[in-house]
Amino acid sequence: MASACVPYDAGSPGQSMRWLRRKLEIQKDQAAPPGGMLPSTKGEQCADCTTYLARLPSRRPDAQGEMVCERCHAMVDAGRENSRLNEERVQSLLALSPRTQRVAAVSIDGNDLGDFFDSLESLEQLAAASDAIGSLFREAHGEALDGIARDKISLATGGDDVRLFLAWEDLIHYAGSFVAAVERRADLLASQGAPFTRLAGLGVGIGAVVADAHLPASRLMAYAHELERSAKRLCRPSGQKTTTGSGARSAFDFAVLTAGDAPSGSFTHDPRIDGRPIPMDARSWTSLLASTRELASIPPAQRAILAEARALTDEEFQNLFRYQVARSQKWHKWYESCGVDWRDAEAVVRHRPRPVHLDLVRLLSRHTPS
Repeated sequence: MASACVPYDAGSPGQSMRWLRRKLEIQKDQAAPPGGMLPSTKGEQCADCTTYLARLPSRRPDAQGEMVCERCHAMVDAGRENSRLNEERVQSLLALSPRTQRVAAVSIDGNDLGDFFDSLESLEQLAAASDAIGSLFREAHGEALDGIARDKISLATGGDDVRLFLAWEDLIHYAGSFVAAVERRADLLASQGAPFTRLAGLGVGIGAVVADAHLPASRLMAYAHELERSAKRLCRPSGQKTTTGSGARSAFDFAVLTAGDAPSGSFTHDPRIDGRPIPMDARSWTSLLASTRELASIPPAQRAILAEARALTDEEFQNLFRYQVARSQKWHKWYESCGVDWRDAEAVVRHRPRPVHLDLVRLLSRHTPS
């Protein structure tokens, strides 16, 4: 955490606030890295994040004597304290989904709130806005958890930041409910007038990763944070250079890691190819879930050809896929749900399910997303 102070001019509170923000940015730039010293050898690396010097024993039940850095150790303490405050029973990721031992790490952040806070002109407005934003996100988090009977672990629910682990089966319900709750509450708050007027249209970026619960919590959350940043990029205004922004109010990006995958923040999705990040307006989200449920009714053996596309030439894949679609009533129904004529050979290939559909099928299924 960085802190700063400047003289306060009661006659020009707005100017004092701007000065304070600039001073705080300078302090943040000068702050030391959050995780402590860097290791001199690979053997001294933190077992969880592999970035900082390992100093303390890991508290994971399956750690087997591994050592972690101060940052990862503190993350466990913070999670346990938050669980206690929120009356959550679980202290281990393995306990979230004891049958499948797979969990969802979720990272959420509000969009463009920096501009909102920069527009405030007094300490009184800043205090009122900070309280209102904190309450808005806490209440949206609580509303999204309504109806979720399985346990969860909340790491942070302060300000416009939310970090939590939950059972992978609850991810889709939580993400959709959270977005709806935040947007509804933000519009209601904006209707109260200054200083909240600029909150009209407030949205969020949500990143999530579904993976083996044995993987280090800090690495899973770091990857979820990168996916959150990917989602927030989709919310940038369209037309900006060097961005893939579409002006979406809220967006959701996620990854489902299989047994052989490792979390890596260097990977990002291309919305033109993959279908992620997903714009979270009600129409797009509802339509995507409906088409995904139709896709789930297609036997897995028929969906498997989509995963084999890279191993075939374009001509081989297109011929095989068109043949399969032509002889399957379930494929006909899926294309009809998407508003596509399955008799159109070019449209069948162009509008085939994308990777986002296949991963959503795994999450909406009652079976383990392997």
